Amino acid sequence: MAGSRCGRPRKTRRKRQLSELYLVRHAKAIPQGEGLSDRDRPLDDKGHKAATALGRWIAKHGLRPDFVLCSPSRRTRQTLEIVENEFGSKPLISFENELYLAESGSLLTRIRRLSENAESVMIVGHNPGLHDLAQILSGETVGPLAARLKDGFPTASLAKFDVLVPWKALDRRRAHLANLFRPKDQKE
Repeated sequence: MAGSRCGRPRKTRRKRQLSELYLVRHAKAIPQGEGLSDRDRPLDDKGHKAATALGRWIAKHGLRPDFVLCSPSRRTRQTLEIVENEFGSKPLISFENELYLAESGSLLTRIRRLSENAESVMIVGHNPGLHDLAQILSGETVGPLAARLKDGFPTASLAKFDVLVPWKALDRRRAHLANLFRPKDQKE
């Protein structure tokens, strides 16, 4: 009997859909010490230009997050405001205090709490947490993307990861570094 064993329906394996995780470091902000708290520092002119270039790159590569987690700092919010115009459709956005200057372990814990319905997630935050997390997640140790990632994660950078495991299982070397945008690598 086709499709069954001993009269039972054959179980078909459902492959988990590929999820995407985008890690975005905020664009360059004014220096500390100009009468504002660190959390209230806005983007400077260079930061606005870099965030605009990042937005163009996002549009060119068709990145469409359906959920964005963003640190509540002024510089992360401004970076998101600039790049979200390039998403095509408006994602659900959550500004979370725990993301402000979060370390990699805290970021990973937050990602593991994502709904399995979230297929494409962007985190807009800060270094060194984002850079450390990108290195933890990536299984790549050689190749041009891995070399560029090891070289740093400057302001207005984005790392795109393909994730084949459920969010709750995401851990060291459980994602594939698929693309990397750094303003200094662009020849525009």
